[in-house]
Amino acid sequence: MKTKIILAVSVVILASIFISCDWFKSKPVQKEFNIAGHWLVDSIRSDGKDTSHFADIMAIAIASKDSTLALQFNSDSSFQYIIGKDSTKGTYRFSSDRNSMFLTADSLTHQFNFLTKSDSAITLATTDSLVYYMRRK
Repeated sequence: MKTKIILAVSVVILASIFISCDWFKSKPVQKEFNIAGHWLVDSIRSDGKDTSHFADIMAIAIASKDSTLALQFNSDSSFQYIIGKDSTKGTYRFSSDRNSMFLTADSLTHQFNFLTKSDSAITLATTDSLVYYMRRK
């Protein structure tokens, strides 16, 4: 009987040690993604038949060899998309989980879902099946 009590106390002490080690272990801090900066659109892929006017303008700009398509995101939640020498200004905001972004320009709002995001490249998908591949300039 004494052996069982000693064994039970030993198990409880070891379990407490392992649990407490996990409590005091520092969790790795993930650096929050910062979209502010100049982004070049490398390519656009369409997975669907229905596209918006906003997406059509961007796709035409990509197809044109003499113009580049870029987006400048500012830290004050404003953005500017640049097609060659033309540009349009608007605002952006993130969803509460930061997995989606909403761009508003010319009183139209478009939702973009992040497929990938890093400090140097992002991939965005629209609700009408367009996928944008962008890299930081």
